[in-house]
Amino acid sequence: MNSTQLKLSLTAFLLLCIALPVFSEPTGEVHGTITDSRSNEPLPGASVLIIGTSIGTATDLEGSYSLGALDPGLYAIQFSAVGYSPIVKTDIAVSAARQIKLDISLEPTTLELQ
Repeated sequence: MNSTQLKLSLTAFLLLCIALPVFSEPTGEVHGTITDSRSNEPLPGASVLIIGTSIGTATDLEGSYSLGALDPGLYAIQFSAVGYSPIVKTDIAVSAARQIKLDISLEPTTLELQ
């Protein structure tokens, strides 16, 4: 391969790398904080799951979560933590290149063992 062919190949490769993000569909994001409804303290390790998918995450030490790269559409999201009643939020409308802030407070519950 001579230098002209190499330059053309490299230029074509770089143009392709630059153009690929233009053709990808923009995605949305849902993020927020999960807290205890009584104390308003953050809940680290709480689960966030998009119902009907394998997409989910857990909250960090500050109770924060982020579900990124979501295709536009309507979602149902379940929020849960051990010792708390789970909450399901439905009809969460995710649109392209938009961030939705969804803060949740979970109600403590008692677990009875038999």
